[in-house]
Amino acid sequence: MNKKDLQRMAEQCRQESAEASVRLSKDSRIQTVTLRPTWDQTFMAMAHTIARRSLDPNYQCGAVIINDMYQVIGVGYNGPPRHPEGNDDKIDWTVRPKRKVIHAEQNALLNRVVNQHPKEPTRAYVTHEPCICCLIMLIQSGVVEIIYDIPIPELYENQERQEVLRDWSGVCKVRQML
Repeated sequence: MNKKDLQRMAEQCRQESAEASVRLSKDSRIQTVTLRPTWDQTFMAMAHTIARRSLDPNYQCGAVIINDMYQVIGVGYNGPPRHPEGNDDKIDWTVRPKRKVIHAEQNALLNRVVNQHPKEPTRAYVTHEPCICCLIMLIQSGVVEIIYDIPIPELYENQERQEVLRDWSGVCKVRQML
C-alpha cells in the first residue's frame, strides 16, 4: 500500500465521520491504523452499552446525557424504580406493568449530576426514539438536542407528539443518528 492509497483511505474515513490516524514504518508499511469515532458515535455506543443493563425482554433502551463540554453528566436504562436492596431483577417481565418501568431517558435525567451542572445546555443520546412523555421531560430539563438511533414507527402516528416536536423545534432539536 503506497502513500496515495493511505491518503485515500484516510479521506474515506473522514467522509464517514471518523478521523483516521495512519503511521508508516520506514519501509512504507502500515504500522497502525486507528479510526477515531465521532462524538455522536461515541455517546451512542455508550447508550447501547448502558441499555444492556436493562432486563426488559422487549426493549433494552439506554440514554446518555452530556453537557456542552462533551462530559457525561447522566446515564440511565429502562427498568423498575430503584429498590433499596438493588433487586431490579425480581420484576415479573411476563406481565410487564408498563407504569412501573422508568424509561431510560427519565432515569438519565434523575441520575444526572444536577448540582454540578444545574443550568448548562445538554444533549441526550438515546438508543430508541423517545416517547412523548420522555420527550417533554427532556425538553423541560433543558436538553437542547436529542439524538436517537432506533426509530419507533408507532410514534409518528401520535398527533400530540408531532405537535410537541413542531412547537418546540426552536428549543430542542431531535434527530436520528445516521
